[in-house]
Amino acid sequence: MEKAAKLFDYDCPQNYKDQFHNDTETHTDDPEHLEFSILFAKDATSQVVDDLMNLADSTINDSNITKRDLQKVEVILEEFALIIPTNNAETLPNLINAAWKAYNTKEKLWENSQYNVKVEDIDNLLKELILKSIEVLEYQHQVEAQNDY
Repeated sequence: MEKAAKLFDYDCPQNYKDQFHNDTETHTDDPEHLEFSILFAKDATSQVVDDLMNLADSTINDSNITKRDLQKVEVILEEFALIIPTNNAETLPNLINAAWKAYNTKEKLWENSQYNVKVEDIDNLLKELILKSIEVLEYQHQVEAQNDY
């Protein structure tokens, strides 16, 4: 994941690997079978990861998929920090990337806030900001589409 993030110019959260659960259950009593399975899985994975990343890259570049704008993502984060749903997203990728970044830094986003956001309220607050921002974006697109007629 970190290799793909680097290829696509995305920042991984700090200690990203630690967010995944390691399956400690062996599913076998045979240590040799387990070792073979792990080696086989690592080998198979390493053979397809680069191909998969290259395929994803070419698919994205050959399509009309809207890419995120890093400056817009930062503006959205600043608005979220002020507990304001954004009306500056312009595109869903900008909003989704800002939401993901906010989620991964949520404790820091409001730690020095004048709003005294409680840790236990952060998830609900963030959900509301994101959903309201999506509603605003949808409304803006509808108005824009009506003006094009």
